[in-house]
Amino acid sequence: AARPLMPLRPHVTTLAVRSIPSRYTQESLLQVWPPDGSFDLLYCPICREEKKGLGYVVIHFTSSAAAVEFQAKWHGKYLRHHGKARALDVVASAAQGYKRSLKQALWRLGAPVEGDWHLPAVYRGVERLDALEEADRLGLLVPRQQEGSPGATTTSPQHIEAQ
Repeated sequence: AARPLMPLRPHVTTLAVRSIPSRYTQESLLQVWPPDGSFDLLYCPICREEKKGLGYVVIHFTSSAAAVEFQAKWHGKYLRHHGKARALDVVASAAQGYKRSLKQALWRLGAPVEGDWHLPAVYRGVERLDALEEADRLGLLVPRQQEGSPGATTTSPQHIEAQ
C-alpha cells in the first residue's frame, strides 16, 4: 500500500521520489519521465561499487505547479518494471532549489568523476547541459592544484564549496 499523499507546501519545486527499484538507472527514468521543460534537474544517486540506484531520485521542477502536477500523477503509482517493490512515494525534497539540488548531487559524488553516467541530468528547457560546466557556471566548483603541475588547476565534485 502506498503512503498517504503529503500535500506540498507552496513554493516547493524539488521532489524526492522514493521506492525506485534499483534496476532503474537515471537514463531509464528519463525514458519514463522525458525532459519536457517542466524540470531542469533529475538525479538518481547510485552505489558506485554495484552501479545500481539507491532507491530514490531527486527532481527539480521549474515551477511549484509542475511539482504538484508530477506528485499528483505519480504518487502511489508503480513503474512499468516495478516488480514487488513498494509504490512510489513522492515528497518534498529536504534540499529545495536548482542550485542547491545540483550542489548536493555533486557533493554526494565525492571523488573526481570518470565519465558522466552518474552525474545529474541538467537541462535548459529540453536541451541537456553538461552538469560540471553548469556547476562551474553557478560557482559550485572550487579549483584545486593539480599534482605535479605548478600553477595548473582542475575542478571536481570533491572540491565543492562548503556553505
